[in-house]
Amino acid sequence: MQPGEDNRTIDAGLRIIPPAYIPFFGGLGDYVWLDANGDGIQDADEQGVDGVTVHLYNRHDALVSTTRTASDADGKPGYYLFEELTPGTYTVKFLTPDGYRSTVRGAGRDPKRDSDAGEGGATGAITLAEGERNLTVDAGYVRIARAQLGDYVWYDKDANGTQNAGERGINGVRVELYDAQGQLLDTVVTADDAAGNRGYYLFDDLLPGEYTVKFVRPGGMKFTTRLAGDDRTVDSNADGSGFSEPVNLGEGERNRTIDVGLLIDPHAPEPLEIPLEELEGPLTPGGIPTIPEDPEEPSTPVTPPVPGEETPVSPPSTPASPVVSNPLQGQLPKTGESAPVLPWVGSAMMLLAIALWVRERRERRQRRL
Repeated sequence: MQPGEDNRTIDAGLRIIPPAYIPFFGGLGDYVWLDANGDGIQDADEQGVDGVTVHLYNRHDALVSTTRTASDADGKPGYYLFEELTPGTYTVKFLTPDGYRSTVRGAGRDPKRDSDAGEGGATGAITLAEGERNLTVDAGYVRIARAQLGDYVWYDKDANGTQNAGERGINGVRVELYDAQGQLLDTVVTADDAAGNRGYYLFDDLLPGEYTVKFVRPGGMKFTTRLAGDDRTVDSNADGSGFSEPVNLGEGERNRTIDVGLLIDPHAPEPLEIPLEELEGPLTPGGIPTIPEDPEEPSTPVTPPVPGEETPVSPPSTPASPVVSNPLQGQLPKTGESAPVLPWVGSAMMLLAIALWVRERRERRQRRL
């Protein structure tokens, strides 16, 4: 500028800038419950479930947030809430708790009391407007009815592969349960059932699925023929290694047909683990008579008759057991005659037979032990 010059042309303009636009956030919730009657509707006496994991996805199937159900401000269990959500489309996915399945979806006419989760736990697409709070996205679950698997281990005395009258169950046999991946789940031992019958086992509280039963062979025994006959309820189900065929259990199913028969194996390398008396049971009247270990000697020695003397025989005062007629009975040998030997030979043969029987039974017992 020159001295004395006055320039008043340097100006500036200003404009008002409006504040940045901040949308109103929305929310999405609400409830997970145990549907005791399985009708898909929340009833007053049905309880919420805490600890269920809930995922929130956007319209691109990207995970936005994760939370867990918990008690609300009033202490009621089963609630969840996603907050500060911008307008858009979302999907909620509930992770089904173990031992449960999703209840009926979309039952009834009240969206606040139905279940929105499908079989895999995911809802349909949910659109949130600006500032909207949708607290009607619920999930109901039904407890899966547990299944059972059993039943019987017996001594197949006649080795025909089927359970027959008079054959006894065997207690103390170990039984193992495996899942479809071959993982050991549980172990039990055969025992008396509620009625006192021997040889029973049971796996209960099982979820639907595929299982295999393994019977652990007792020492000195082997498995009987597998799947003999036409009746699957009285046959044996184990192969030579003790495994049954895979069994598929449905919800609430009770399969009490997985049995196994055992035989004594004379070629087993180990002794018989279960005593023979346990397998065959006590003797009943009419069975094999009890024989003393050693024949008893007569308490009073018998004096042989003296030749040449006549000894009259007195008739018995009471009738005795029937006797086979013998013309020589009651007579002593006369002078010059020898004593009759036939009665003595018969008695000796009888004592010899008893001694042989006793020895044979002893040898059998030693072989079994």
